[in-house]
Amino acid sequence: MFKGIIFDLDDTLLDRSETFGKFLELFMEQYFNSLSSSEKNQCIQTIKKIDNYGYTKKEETFNQLRQTFTWEVKPELDELMDFYFTNYVQCAVLVEHTVELLEYCKQKNYKIGLVTNGRNQIQYGKINLLKIRDYFDAIVVSEEAGVKKPNQQIFLMALERLDLLPHEAIFVGDHPKNDVLGASQAGMKAIWINKNQKWDETLEVTPLKTIKALNELIEIINKHQKENSL
Repeated sequence: MFKGIIFDLDDTLLDRSETFGKFLELFMEQYFNSLSSSEKNQCIQTIKKIDNYGYTKKEETFNQLRQTFTWEVKPELDELMDFYFTNYVQCAVLVEHTVELLEYCKQKNYKIGLVTNGRNQIQYGKINLLKIRDYFDAIVVSEEAGVKKPNQQIFLMALERLDLLPHEAIFVGDHPKNDVLGASQAGMKAIWINKNQKWDETLEVTPLKTIKALNELIEIINKHQKENSL
């Protein structure tokens, strides 16, 4: 019987694609407002490719943009990083059914955790803006933890803060390696959200369940409540 659920943040509870899309609108308005709509769209597609769903380091992303694009006045890297830190958090958008799911987990008396890779300023900023922080009994961000997914230590930190053993919690995330493999290596069962990340067939691990949307998790929890085991 599991007693807790630990979530990933980006592309699990937070709609990373929508969030980044809103940020890019601000970015284009700030730096490329004179371009035509089609030219802006081409730039946006280039940025998304370089960004790789957020898995390219931001310094590398903006350095590539400085070299790739033709700027009226080329900004320094520090300026672009400041623009990102100032504006990205304000663009945060929740995945559909997030609040419904978190409310449901609370009602069922599950301990709720969050494990996310990223910078404290950005990750906590999004969590606070979206007003979901109070749902969590433990939050672990890789920058403060000094280790990031898929390293099992970051999952074990969350379990310790929740006062749970690995077999007493499930992990929910979208990344096959960072989330499913990492949680499994920490001794947890994992549910994979099949969104933007293709499954890596080389991984020697299988998710407990595969879902497309968060409301499917409510059905899984309901079944667990009835059967008292997964």
